[in-house]
Amino acid sequence: MTIQISHNETVKATPENVWALWSDMSTWSEWDHGIDWCRLKAGHKFQKNGEASLKPTGTPLPLDIRIIECTPNKSFTDEGKFDLGTIQFFHEVIPQKEGVKITHTLTYTPKNPAVAEIFNKQMLPKLKKELPESVKTLAKMAKELSTKKVAPALK
Repeated sequence: MTIQISHNETVKATPENVWALWSDMSTWSEWDHGIDWCRLKAGHKFQKNGEASLKPTGTPLPLDIRIIECTPNKSFTDEGKFDLGTIQFFHEVIPQKEGVKITHTLTYTPKNPAVAEIFNKQMLPKLKKELPESVKTLAKMAKELSTKKVAPALK
């Protein structure tokens, strides 16, 4: 049993603007209000197999994540494994006629049906609210970057 939620926003920005925000994990808490902080682990880069830690808001401990797919200026996927199962976030930016479409999709695979029920009751409602807010904020920040004269450097 896998649970999936997704949200997308179209904004007047470039893939590079979005990528600059995604690839700089220190900005994640600015657009994702469900986390207090996120940072790469020592010796790791924002690339496939890169490892990071993030602290979800309201939790006592950080969650270790690994980047399992990474295509600059296009997409990346990160995965975290925790007591209740495995959570993956798919991030994609697609050029459009008037900008880009940013899509974030969360999938959760529980360890068993009992923990799925806990996740559904305690975490899913919060995530369903936070995911659209995060993508909207990210889109706004990408649009603001697009108005600057110098495009942000690719990290």
